[in-house]
Amino acid sequence: MSGDGRALVLCGHSRYSDPYHDFPATSQQIAEALADCGVEARVRGDRPEALRDLAPDDLLVVNAGGGVPVHRLGEAGPEWHEFRRALVAHLSAGGPVLGVHTASAAFADVPEWSRALGGRWVPDVSWHPPIGRFAVSVRTGEHPITAGVPDFSPHDERYSGLEVTPDVRVLAHHDLNGTAEPLLWVRETGGARVGYDALGHDVESYRDATRRVLLQRTARWLLSPPVLSPRRGAGRSAPPRG
Repeated sequence: MSGDGRALVLCGHSRYSDPYHDFPATSQQIAEALADCGVEARVRGDRPEALRDLAPDDLLVVNAGGGVPVHRLGEAGPEWHEFRRALVAHLSAGGPVLGVHTASAAFADVPEWSRALGGRWVPDVSWHPPIGRFAVSVRTGEHPITAGVPDFSPHDERYSGLEVTPDVRVLAHHDLNGTAEPLLWVRETGGARVGYDALGHDVESYRDATRRVLLQRTARWLLSPPVLSPRRGAGRSAPPRG
């Protein structure tokens, strides 16, 4: 196992997918970016058994969701009960989580998800202008993830109008009509660390070197809490991070 931890990249494939995103291609980009920073990553489609072997200290990266209508609340068949139980168990145990792009619209049938993530895509409220290049403002002095990281201009979608809880720490945003719209945030509660990165519509997003660095730094921070909560394994120590 890599000295910097493991990640499971959950790729939109069936129930939590849509026709607008190439989830397999972007999931591969995520896995490669994580491998480049020392995190062992495996990609798995969103099937009922996808989270069966997810360990409490594994980073769960959700690259799934999206579409209109945004999933079908209460319509999952019994075969999905295992998936829901495993997801909620990981969240409840304080397992590290990173939501990417459409993850803010994923798991509408699992209310614990948006509460843990710290925000969500709200149907008929959240939106984005046409895809293109735009300026991202990085809050350099706010957090170790963004220390020394410059502003940048990726080619991507500008998620706007997301519902964001007040306890998140926004690390990057874009400005739209005078409003700072969060694009990257983290939250830490009870020893659990969660992050959300709104970028990542397509492969072009991951070709931006600064965007890639932020993704890698976020993953490493999520995998290296200073103190493991008892629920995540008393007596175990996190590997050192550079």
